[in-house]
Amino acid sequence: MTFFAEIAQTSVIEFIAVAAGLIGVWYSKKLNILVFQIGIVNEVLFAYIFFDKQLYSNMVINLCYLAMSIFGWYHWKHPKKDEKTLPVKFLTIKEVFVATTSCLAIFGIMTLVSKHLSGNEMSVWDSFSAACGLLGMMLTALKKVENWIFYLIADIVLIPICITNELYFSGLQYLIYCIICFMAFFSWRKEALKNA
Repeated sequence: MTFFAEIAQTSVIEFIAVAAGLIGVWYSKKLNILVFQIGIVNEVLFAYIFFDKQLYSNMVINLCYLAMSIFGWYHWKHPKKDEKTLPVKFLTIKEVFVATTSCLAIFGIMTLVSKHLSGNEMSVWDSFSAACGLLGMMLTALKKVENWIFYLIADIVLIPICITNELYFSGLQYLIYCIICFMAFFSWRKEALKNA
């Protein structure tokens, strides 16, 4: 079957999840708080999709994204008393170390758990993409520019995972996310330089 024929076979749930994801990431690029409300739809649907494909790390991460969306929504809506809006900032050197170490620790834990729960041959990559995505989401909620680097890594890894699991439309979504990540990184970088 051709790629476009596979796309035509996309389930309604996957189609809605992908649409919500693309719209949500675009809102994130634009620093629009709607990223979180639309993200909730995406996260619930992808938790179901990944559960169905036995990609348990990404299923769990989507449930974590759901919690982070609620946190981010609140955090963006209620900045510190001396700030009108939560400013976009760069990570400090210490925060880079903590983020990277956290990502590796989450990856290790998820890999151990996922290998025992899943028969899916992609479980290690699933865990790696999930760990990077979780850090990306946390950094988004905190309005840190580097979130886009973690998202880009996760998205690159998720493309072959989706294709291997016959989630072709989702694979296309992650390819589009890669493009948006580049654009958003430079957009947020520009904003952070104004705040420096």
